[in-house]
Amino acid sequence: MFLSSNKIDEIVSYQFMCFADLEILDLSLNIISNLEDFAFVGLNNLKELYLCSNNGLYKENPIIHIKSNSFGHLINLSTLLLGDLNFPPDMSPIKLHLSNIFGIIPYNLSNILISSGLRPMQLVIGSNTTLDQALNLHIKGQYVTIEDCNSSLLTSVVTLQIDAVYVSCGNELIGKYVRSVVSLEFNSMFSDNIGDLSVINQLVHLKTLKLANIELTKQPNVAVMFHNLTKLQTLILANCRFFFLDGSLTKDLKALTGLVLILKDNVNVLQNLVEHLTSMKYLYLQGLGLYYSCDNAWLLSWVKDNRKVQVDMFNPTMKELQCLSYNGIDHLNFIGYAENCSFENEFFAGQYIAPFYHIASGWFREALRGNGKHQYRYDVFVSYSAKDEHWHGGTSSELREARPSVFQLQLELYCILDYSKIL
Repeated sequence: MFLSSNKIDEIVSYQFMCFADLEILDLSLNIISNLEDFAFVGLNNLKELYLCSNNGLYKENPIIHIKSNSFGHLINLSTLLLGDLNFPPDMSPIKLHLSNIFGIIPYNLSNILISSGLRPMQLVIGSNTTLDQALNLHIKGQYVTIEDCNSSLLTSVVTLQIDAVYVSCGNELIGKYVRSVVSLEFNSMFSDNIGDLSVINQLVHLKTLKLANIELTKQPNVAVMFHNLTKLQTLILANCRFFFLDGSLTKDLKALTGLVLILKDNVNVLQNLVEHLTSMKYLYLQGLGLYYSCDNAWLLSWVKDNRKVQVDMFNPTMKELQCLSYNGIDHLNFIGYAENCSFENEFFAGQYIAPFYHIASGWFREALRGNGKHQYRYDVFVSYSAKDEHWHGGTSSELREARPSVFQLQLELYCILDYSKIL
């Protein structure tokens, strides 16, 4: 039965008494503000009940009253989507007792949405019912606290979506009590009271994780937050703030196939971030801002050369990407800066590689010229930089004086300049 958008404002007792075979009842998009006790008596075969979005054309008209046993006798209910709860103003926070409104929580319950709108909520489970199948739980509100955290109802949760500043059990994030969860989505509001998110690393069955609007720079144990998540396949970080992203975050994410980064503010992305992501097939970057640092220069060549990973970059694109200096003023083209980093590394490496090349080639030339009786024409072969002048004037002179008639020296001089004084 679909009764959505009918301006229904109240469900009275025994209103559906004659619909014993009804399986779906959609009361969404109405203006319901009151559910009387025994409102759904008679709906013994009802499986899906939709009460969400009960605002209609009116604002500030959420559900105000839910009487005891309003959902009693719904023994076959599998889906319950409650609208925003806005109990009387003198009840702060809103308190919802599941066992009270159900009587007995249905064993077939598999989907439940509970929302307190913009108000804090205290959710009391009050029952140790063991469900017959996995539970998808969606909680919305400002601050949500849960009682009876050790209830078997929470151990049945496999999908958990949180749209609140935080959802806690006691003084801890709810994550500690939903150990079977496979998919976790947490949309917060940049609060300082969010709690320690390192508890996420105890959710070893996670396959999908989304964190949004979270100030991760203030998390004390952010480095270990994703440890132990060896089954995680999709990681989404949306509008979160990091100082940097590196391999300490991803060391256990060997099963990760998709990574989505929509980061807030600028960040340093170190090359070892992808070192352990051996299964990754898709990388999505949006709104990426990089600091003026060669630590980030690897990203350009990695995106171009890596054929195993599909990389999508939006707003800006790779060509439009800029890097920001720490003073927040100078903006530089990232591609040009990355090329400078590459040139700089080759330039300094050349100072050391070239002398070693000439030393080795000199030895080989002399070896090839040698014969059986006399392999080398010289007793000493020296290659030195200008910094070794004191050695040449001291030790080598003493050697020549000791055997002046037969001691021969081949000298190859390479001057390694101090370029910092020239540039």
